[in-house]
Amino acid sequence: MLAGAKTNLYLRDKGFFPTHDIPNRCIAGVLHDLTKVTLINCVAPGRPSSRSRGVDSYHYANIFPHFVALGDRHLRPDERVIAAADFLIDDANILFCDCDAFGLLIDAGPFIQEVANAAVGHSVTTGPEPRIIYFTGKREVFAASTALGTVSAFHAPVVNVREPGGGTLRSSIMVSIAFEEPVDFAAAQARFLIRRPETHFFRHTSGRHSASSGI
Repeated sequence: MLAGAKTNLYLRDKGFFPTHDIPNRCIAGVLHDLTKVTLINCVAPGRPSSRSRGVDSYHYANIFPHFVALGDRHLRPDERVIAAADFLIDDANILFCDCDAFGLLIDAGPFIQEVANAAVGHSVTTGPEPRIIYFTGKREVFAASTALGTVSAFHAPVVNVREPGGGTLRSSIMVSIAFEEPVDFAAAQARFLIRRPETHFFRHTSGRHSASSGI
């Protein structure tokens, strides 16, 4: 389970294993659901510890990765295979306000029967006070060509219906940088965040501090 800055990999083995010289500071593995996972820029403070009880003993260590890549294949940090980077900004809904993408139709009487029947596939009994909450389906908020690549923002709506208390329609705005040609992990990271926080691309374009996550 990922835990943000507290994410770590616990290793344990009967034989001693070194942790000070991890090749390329990268560890690849496979999760129980067969998802490929790559731990990038790993740090292992100190030497592995050990425990024993009677004649039994084992060695263990905690590895702290700076980045975790999940997918259908492993990612070598030096491979130029990254075509784009998608991520979340904590105030993206304010920075990229797209109010017309979502709405509430209060006077939905003329439309509710057709909409409700189409939603469930059979005739639905409607009442005198129907409401329709909608998403227009237009995902892209904007796209612009920059020196970093094509920067865009798009809606990522999540709909939960048939809940005991009704249903919800929520959306996050994802930001994407599509590179002109595939790059390696370090180059992708550099174009998103040029090492220092004060050079963060969206701090310059928005004129305010923005925290990012979910890269």
